[in-house]
Amino acid sequence: MEQQPAFQPRWWQFDALQHRTRFTCLIAHRGAGKTLSLVNFLFVCAMLRPNSTYAYAVLSYRQGSRNFWREMNRLCQKVGAKFKSNKNELKFEFPNGSVVYMLSLHESNMDSNRGAHLDGICIDEAQLILDRHWRKIFYPMLTNKRGWAVIMGTPADLDEHNLLYSAKLRGENRSLRNWSIRTYDVYKSRVWTPEEIEGHRIDSAQTEEEWNQEYLCLFTGKREGIIFREFDPDIHVITDDELRVFQDEDGKIYPEMYEKAVIHVGMDFNLTPMSACIGIKVEDRLIIFDEIHIEASNTHEMAEEILYRYGGRRINIYPDQTGSRTQTSSMGKSDHQILREYGFKVHLRPSNHNPRVHESIRLVNGMLSKAEVFIHERCTKVIGAFRTMTYKTGTAIVDDKNEHEHMFAAIRYLLTFTHSRSTRGSSVGVQRAAL
Repeated sequence: MEQQPAFQPRWWQFDALQHRTRFTCLIAHRGAGKTLSLVNFLFVCAMLRPNSTYAYAVLSYRQGSRNFWREMNRLCQKVGAKFKSNKNELKFEFPNGSVVYMLSLHESNMDSNRGAHLDGICIDEAQLILDRHWRKIFYPMLTNKRGWAVIMGTPADLDEHNLLYSAKLRGENRSLRNWSIRTYDVYKSRVWTPEEIEGHRIDSAQTEEEWNQEYLCLFTGKREGIIFREFDPDIHVITDDELRVFQDEDGKIYPEMYEKAVIHVGMDFNLTPMSACIGIKVEDRLIIFDEIHIEASNTHEMAEEILYRYGGRRINIYPDQTGSRTQTSSMGKSDHQILREYGFKVHLRPSNHNPRVHESIRLVNGMLSKAEVFIHERCTKVIGAFRTMTYKTGTAIVDDKNEHEHMFAAIRYLLTFTHSRSTRGSSVGVQRAAL
């Protein structure tokens, strides 16, 4: 019996990858099989070119690990050769010396891979990734070997900070000969029949705008009702190198000055997820340099994680004020009591009420407009909240269906409390270092 190939590409997948250039923007509709095509393409490239190195990149570990690991394992087993795999590193070593691994912007392995030299990279769900990550992380990884990139996703909004949209603009610019763009909407891809398309449109109950974006692959415009309208990734998202423009009174710069700084934590109580954003005060600025996001968790686990990362430091926590009565621990104690027992200083408002939503939003936008808050690029959940939180259509009500809602709350608590408190004794005295 003749053995079936490990992967049989659909028409659009074959067409897209046959016509790629060094940097290719591929836009495809929901359900087209984007992730499957990228992982299989990387597998084939590694098989055909010995001693090469390739990466599959996504925003978050959880987003990409399951599909990447499962499909790569399937392909390795189908081919039958001896592959080495490391699930912790999400890396596959091929018999011919080639390597394929996964990169996640949300994980610590991103920093350790900055100096890597790649022959090629496939960036999935690029509409969720900032264009600055292309300029500062991905492109430098390709320069040494003159590597290629496939940037793929489904339109989200018309946003110049969005990697997919900026790649689209580059692909449409004929003067950039290394760049190209190919778009496969639900009709062009040939994945479904016209009858299936019409049935899906009726059954999905999507708005016209959603259908135009996700299935007709149109960039229909900016999201309405953006909450943090003053947020600009090119200003407020910073790297390790950009942190080094600050120094303390002893002349210490990042990361040494962090050993001296008081840790400030904004925390939202919720079983899934527990969310916290972590920063330090630098004069009148707040730098959010870490975040914690734990699914199906409780206050004990959050406290343990904070101690693991920052034990021995002075830690101020600005929590959800309802934690005096709400319990996420099932241990008979309030969340605030649990945090105090771990040695944290818990800051509460006299009224025991959370700051009013609209007042805190105005305060945060004011801090953004004055460049008083910065976020390290590793904090993708925090950045996601700043970028995507919106009001419900036609209202001033925050959309609580956004996946970053709980990190949004943690951000509000942290910035509202640290801005209103006296900074005496709770911040690092710093001055600007010479650039």
